[in-house]
Amino acid sequence: MLPPPAAAAPTRLSPGDGAPAAPPPMGLAEQRAFMAAFDPYRDLQPEETRRLYVDRENGPLRRIHRQIRLSPDLSRLRLALIGSRGAGKSSELRRLADLLAADAEAEVVPLFIDIASELPPQASTAAWLPLVAAAVRAARVDWGEPVPDAPPAGLDALGVPAALFGRLVPALGVVGAVLRLGSLGLGAAGQAAPAAGLSAAVEGLRGAGDALSAVQEATAAAQASPPRGRALQPVIDGIRAELEALEAACGRRPCLLLDGLDKRPTVEEVFAALDDAALLHALPCGIVLTGPVQLGRDPRVAAQDVPGRFHPLHLPTLRVVDREGNDQTEGQSALQQLFQRRWDEAGLGSARFQPGDLARLARGSSGIPRAFLGLVQGAFLAATDRGARAVEGVDVDAALKEARHRMERTLDQRTAEVLARVLEDGLPPSGEHAELAMNNLIIAHANGEVWHRPNELLVPFVQGWAAARGQRRGAGGPTG
Repeated sequence: MLPPPAAAAPTRLSPGDGAPAAPPPMGLAEQRAFMAAFDPYRDLQPEETRRLYVDRENGPLRRIHRQIRLSPDLSRLRLALIGSRGAGKSSELRRLADLLAADAEAEVVPLFIDIASELPPQASTAAWLPLVAAAVRAARVDWGEPVPDAPPAGLDALGVPAALFGRLVPALGVVGAVLRLGSLGLGAAGQAAPAAGLSAAVEGLRGAGDALSAVQEATAAAQASPPRGRALQPVIDGIRAELEALEAACGRRPCLLLDGLDKRPTVEEVFAALDDAALLHALPCGIVLTGPVQLGRDPRVAAQDVPGRFHPLHLPTLRVVDREGNDQTEGQSALQQLFQRRWDEAGLGSARFQPGDLARLARGSSGIPRAFLGLVQGAFLAATDRGARAVEGVDVDAALKEARHRMERTLDQRTAEVLARVLEDGLPPSGEHAELAMNNLIIAHANGEVWHRPNELLVPFVQGWAAARGQRRGAGGPTG
């Protein structure tokens, strides 16, 4: 239990709540509820997006929904939702799935699939095609349609026999790699009752382990000697047949929502996972793919005027600063709204953060929701370390410092030089920024115009480094 704070209690988060009140001590269960509510890596379920989603300035979600809704031929719809790692692309895609499922006039059945989180190193497109095939088969099962025992045609060429495919279909729902149609209010198959009691929870964990093993086994088998190019056509034909059967059964047009490329560790691995993505254009469905900002430079996405290529749409960071680094209230307020919604959803009661401190954490996040949630957790943990009941400025300082030090440890002279040029010019130097942007050391903003800036936590370091370098040059000293 947290003992009383040494300093005065903060005001309540929401304005108009009356005089400041000292919050009561927070028990262990409530602290755990806080950590769960603000987990930066928590996947929101569709029904949660209805309550926790915050519309952002210039966000493309409604536009994507409208394009899918209005498209007379979804087989020609190919969109790439790109943005900084942690910007909220997965939440956007889950929210899109919920919107499409609830829109009867759109006549779309959304198929959300995490294609990349469990892939082996340097995985090619072939490695995740079994996941797509299994997800579409699972959707047919969810809809209540009788399905054949045999796997789709072509999977044997990927080393995925019938027995493994039979394990893979239910496994995807267990490990969260797909959204089951029942969770979207679609289909005929009922959802499993939630586990109750410790023994049921243990069995659930065992089931998740078995399911993850099936996913990893299938992707590893497909990657062991992956066919390339035209040799993959039989697999695509098998997935096509599954999609056509699903549409015939449910009377809705399938739309694949492919997520997870941001979970690949490097830019090279992202591109490897899309090596044969052109084959996807033969599928009779819409496709929305998420990925890091580097996809905007990949010809498969950037060449948007070429028929059949993915059209890029940028998910902007929230506007917490402008190009000169001045505070911007739009994005900071949106992140505070996100905080309030999660706080209220968890039923955490008395406020323990001051609005000004939340604004500082929002600025330190560079407008990236995942980074903001991580900083909120960091400030809370700093307060618990002090034995305080509420978060204060010293705790915010500690959270920002810890996050800044994690990034500073990755810097060297070359990266410092790149960051200094980005800060000065607002654009990254050609060919030198890909990994820095992939790891959010450089942020690509698109609020009104596209511009780049070092991560906000690194800006003071970069300014100090550049000033010291200038002084050394002026004094005739070494410039390294």
